[in-house]
Amino acid sequence: YAELPEALKEQRERLIRNLRARGLLQRNPSLPVPPVPLRIGLVTSIGSAAYADFVDELRRSGYAWNVSVVNARVQGTEAVADVVDALGALCTRNVDVIALVRGGGAQTDLAVFDTEKIAVAIADCRVPVFTGIGHEIDVSVADLVSRNYKTPTACAAGLVDLVAGYVAELDRVAAASHRAVASRLALAATIVNHATSRVQRAALVARGEAARALSRTEERIDRAGRSLLTHQRGRVHSVSASLWRAARRRVLSERSELDRLKRAVEASATQYTTLAENHVNGLEQRISLLDPSRILARGWSITRNSAGDLVTEPDDVATGSILQTQVAGGKIMSVVSADEEVPNA
Repeated sequence: YAELPEALKEQRERLIRNLRARGLLQRNPSLPVPPVPLRIGLVTSIGSAAYADFVDELRRSGYAWNVSVVNARVQGTEAVADVVDALGALCTRNVDVIALVRGGGAQTDLAVFDTEKIAVAIADCRVPVFTGIGHEIDVSVADLVSRNYKTPTACAAGLVDLVAGYVAELDRVAAASHRAVASRLALAATIVNHATSRVQRAALVARGEAARALSRTEERIDRAGRSLLTHQRGRVHSVSASLWRAARRRVLSERSELDRLKRAVEASATQYTTLAENHVNGLEQRISLLDPSRILARGWSITRNSAGDLVTEPDDVATGSILQTQVAGGKIMSVVSADEEVPNA
C-alpha cells in the first residue's frame, strides 16, 4: 500500500485499530468451515477475469461444486454498496462458504476493500468468508477480517484443498476399517484355535487319569486273591464306568465351553463386520455426492474440438471450427462463427 496517499494510509490504520478493539478481526475467521464445502456463494463481477479464474479452478478439480453467484461491482462509487448487499444476500442462503474475489488493479481501485462497511459486513456474516483480492502483494482490510488468499485462483484452490483433504480422510478411514475387521477376524480365529487346543488337552488328561486309576484298581484286585475275583471284578466295572462317566462329563463340559466361546467370537465378529459395512456404506454414499457426473446435471458443459481435445480458451478454436458440446442430456454440435473476448474486471 505504498502507493496510497498518506491520508488514506492513516485512515486505513485507524479502521484496523477500531476493528481490532471491537473484536471484529477474528469473528468471521473463527467460524467453523464444513468438512466438504461444495456449496459456494460467490461475490464478484460476473464475466471478469477473477470470475473466470475462480470458476475454472473449481471446474478443473472434478468435484461436484454448487456455485451461487451474486454479481457486484468491485470498483467505483457503487462498489461498496454492491458488495455489502451481495454478502448480505448470500449469508441468508444455504451455502457452506462465501468467496469474495477481485482481480488485481491500482491501489486506489482496491481501496474499496479497505472500507468499514465491507469489513463489518464480513465480520457480521454467519457464514465463513474466503477472500481472493488483487495480486499476491495486496492485503486489504477485507482480507484481515476473513480467511484470505493471495489471488482469486488461490482462493478457489484453497477450497479444492479442503474437499480433497476430506476425500483423502474418507479413504484413510475406509482402509482403517478394513484393517480393523481383518484384525478382529484373525483374533477370533486365534481364540477358537486356543480353545480347541485346551479342550483336546483336557480330554487327553481325563482319559489318562481314568486309565491309570483302572490299572491301579486291577492291581489291587489281583493282590486280593483269586477268591475275591468275581466280587472285585464287579467293583472294577463299576469304578471304570464311573470314571468314564466323569471323563465324559469333563469332555462335554469343555465342549460346551468351546461352543460358548465360538458363539461369542462369531457374534463379536458379526457385530464388528456389520459396523464396518455400515460405516463403509456411509462413506460410499458421501463419496457419491462428489461424483463429477453431477456437474453436468447442474448445467455445466464440456466442449471439445473436432479432434476431441478440450476447449478451455477462446484461442483454442477459430472461425469455422466444428465444436461438440457435452451436456447432461446429450451432445450438441456447433460451428464457430466469430471469436469474442471476455471483458476483464
